[in-house]
Amino acid sequence: MTNQTELMTLLQVTDSTFPTGAFGFSGGLERLTGDGWIKDAGGLTKVLMEELIPRWFEFDRYYVCHAHRASGDLARLAELDRSVDAQMYMPALRDASLTIGRGTLTSHARRGTTGTSKILTAIQDGDLFGHAPIIQGLTGHALGLDEETTEVGALHGVLMSHVSAAVRMGSLGALEALPVLSQCVKAAASRWEEHLPDHPHSFSPFLDIAASR
Repeated sequence: MTNQTELMTLLQVTDSTFPTGAFGFSGGLERLTGDGWIKDAGGLTKVLMEELIPRWFEFDRYYVCHAHRASGDLARLAELDRSVDAQMYMPALRDASLTIGRGTLTSHARRGTTGTSKILTAIQDGDLFGHAPIIQGLTGHALGLDEETTEVGALHGVLMSHVSAAVRMGSLGALEALPVLSQCVKAAASRWEEHLPDHPHSFSPFLDIAASR
């Protein structure tokens, strides 16, 4: 059960003002908006619910949870990190994952989150790549957040970065974004009880192609 201190910590590190580097990436939304696929809240909701959320639960969630469990075991974290890197076949998505992961880690190191300076050194030495879901899992553990709370924070950050990008691009207004987020929360709620897949996998061709373009 998350207590008040843990909840306030979660809110701090998943707030849009916490510098992670996610601001510079739209995950393919910019291209979809330019091509006319996303014109309003309905178009954004469809993409998030049919592509982004399933990909997160089938791919990112696996790594967030396993990195949380492996926190402190550099060899296991490196193994998980290499697995993420091997499956990031779209250069744009790989670059985004690395930028966000390393940006998140750098901010945590400056914040003083336990153990993050050591991980940052491992990346600088070439022992880790520093992909986003790995960093999200291990920093959640370092903050004293349980696995479930860490998962929620990771998904919240992904959803907020995409919705914020859509607002910046003028696809919808800030008030229109609120029901989009509400629908995404409901969609995610139906999946939290699912077991982690034995092997991570993802199939989100619409977003993948848009991001690569």
